[in-house]
Amino acid sequence: MLIHRAGAKVSVRDLDLASLASVRSFAEGMVGGGRPIGILVNNAGVMAPPRRVVSGDGFELQFAVNHLGHFALMAGLTPEASRRTFETAARDTPAIRATSLMVAARSAGLVVTRGL
Repeated sequence: MLIHRAGAKVSVRDLDLASLASVRSFAEGMVGGGRPIGILVNNAGVMAPPRRVVSGDGFELQFAVNHLGHFALMAGLTPEASRRTFETAARDTPAIRATSLMVAARSAGLVVTRGL
């Protein structure tokens, strides 16, 4: 990011997608901070843990991270206040991008969704 836009302000924050409390805290901090979100990459995932692991909220870890965590994050970032943050970012940055490996894989023909 900084290579392509030297003056960019980049922030990195802690977020544990396996913890709904962590997701809620992160989303509230982002919305409450009032700073625009230029890029949000929902790309974290857990794949086939060798044994059954349960999140602190009692959900199977892979399901908690790959589905519930991402859903809760987007739900927390999309109330009216946060929508204004995204709209501000749309004016102040060249593009807002939300991406996923699944989107890229599907576009490349690596994921077949026919019949689902």
